[in-house]
Order: sequence, then C-alpha cells, then structure tokens
Amino acid sequence: MTTTGGSVVHQARFLPFGGSRGWTSAPTTAWLDRGYTGHLHNDGVGLIYMNARYYVPSLGRFASADTIVPDPTNPQQFNRFSYVLNNPLRFNDPSGHSCKDPIDSFEGKTCSKAVQDILKATVTILTTYELILPHGAVVRQTVASHATIMDDSTVLTHNHYGETIDSSYQPIYHDAYDANGTFLARTHNQLQEVGDETTTLAFSAGTFSAPFVDFQEFSGNSFPALSNGDEVAIIDWQKPVVGSTKVVWTTVAYARARSGDVKVLVVDYLVERGASGGGLYMMQNGNPIHIGNTWFISVLSNTTNVAININ
Repeated sequence: MTTTGGSVVHQARFLPFGGSRGWTSAPTTAWLDRGYTGHLHNDGVGLIYMNARYYVPSLGRFASADTIVPDPTNPQQFNRFSYVLNNPLRFNDPSGHSCKDPIDSFEGKTCSKAVQDILKATVTILTTYELILPHGAVVRQTVASHATIMDDSTVLTHNHYGETIDSSYQPIYHDAYDANGTFLARTHNQLQEVGDETTTLAFSAGTFSAPFVDFQEFSGNSFPALSNGDEVAIIDWQKPVVGSTKVVWTTVAYARARSGDVKVLVVDYLVERGASGGGLYMMQNGNPIHIGNTWFISVLSNTTNVAININ
C-alpha cells in the first residue's frame, strides 16, 4: 500500500503457497483484508477466499474439492484439492477453479496438459564458442536459444546460433536444459542442416523422454491450417535466464509466404528475440501439433514478425 506520492505505507509478504511472512508495518484500517494474489483473507481462521471456494495456505490445498475439472486431459487436475498444479511461483488462481499465468490473457490454457507437454518437448540450448588467441589464451562465449525435442536423442532448431559473436569463434559443445532450467546433457556434435533455415542437433540415445509432440509441418508456400484470428502457442522466455521458458497463447494477425521454405507469421504478442528456435503449435483434438520452429523474430510496431521455417 502506498500514499498518493508513492511512499510505501504497508507491505505484505507471503510464502509461495500463501503463508504470511508478516507486514512491514501492521495495517490499521479494517478494509485491508486482501493479500495473497489479491484475494480476500480471513486471518482469524487461516483461510483465503478465492471466489469459488476457500483455500488453506498452511496446507497449500483448497478446503473443498473443485466442482469442475478444467482440463480433463491433464491428470493433475483430477486432484481437485491441489492449488495451481503445485506451482505457485508461476501460476495463480483468480477464480478458484483454474490456474492462470498472470501475464497470459488466455486463462486456463497455461495450466493445461497440452501446454505442459509443449514445455516437456522444449529445451534451451547453451552453445559455448571458443577463440584461441595467438599467445595461447582461450576466450569463451555462450549463446542461448531454444529447440524442440524430436525423439530421444535429437532436437530441431534454427541455424544462426553464432550470429551475435565474432566469426573467429568456433563452437565446441552444446548443453541442453529443460524448461525448468535443469541440466540434461552435453554434446560435442555439430548442428546439421535439414532445411533452408533449420538444423538438428544430436545427443546420446535416451537423453530425452516422452511425451514427444506431434510433428506435422506443412509444405508449400502457404499456411493451409491457419487463418487470421486463430490461436497458436509460441515459445517465449525471459532472456537470458535458463529456466524461464514459457508457452504463450496468442492470435494470428496474418500469415504469408516468403521465398524458399521460410514463412512469415505475425502474431499479437511481443516475443523475446532470444526465444527463436522454439516451436510454434496449434491445437488439434486437444493435442498440440507442431507446425514449425521460429527462425528469426523482429518487431513490427505493436506486433511481432516471426519467420517460421516449415519443413
């Protein structure tokens, strides 16, 4: 709580699941009864009212079962007492029925099984480049990007990893991290061209585990399955923080062809430039369908121009 001049008068602090860490100075007005994620508190009995039902922050669970199952395709949502898939650092629950990413306007989708499957199929690749100077000193730089898991040993990504550093540097290895930032594996293999702007990168067999997304890239110079206004999921992150990968739902502003295999898709969301290499998805019968990987991202006024390679 602040004054009209912006000075902090009261500040509430909470643990991840909503337990109180106290006020910097105790509020004195009776109407200061909202706190954790903006919901109504009843501190006398240790409950938070989340509109549809009460939540018990000391347990990290709701006091009653959810009356609906927001996403029947996600087994976690059949635990109708759980709070935001047990991930309160990322999600909140404004309605008491379904979790939500606070920065995503497509409520509920961020917690769906489809999105969780997309995240499981997405990795961050940190490529280390090396330059050996004339006197023998070694200088290294690291470049981060995204990739989509194709099978238990291969990822699909773009072909311009080293564009931000001097061409004298040579790639020496690639490290793969999952969407949560956990290290998975290292490979000394090099990127292999498979299209105009697309490469694959091979790791040891068994490096990655299912579920793998359904790859149905479209050929030709059009997007036969996409129309203006359609919803698509795209990979984004808080560059260059490994573990900040997220799935963003947005709408198609327009799609058009470009020369070769590269298509241009404009969406109503400002994607972080470093997110290139991640997948683009549409939903089909409740499942995410991989229709391309982002190749290059550039800003066009209030939208994002994303060049997509379609194999």
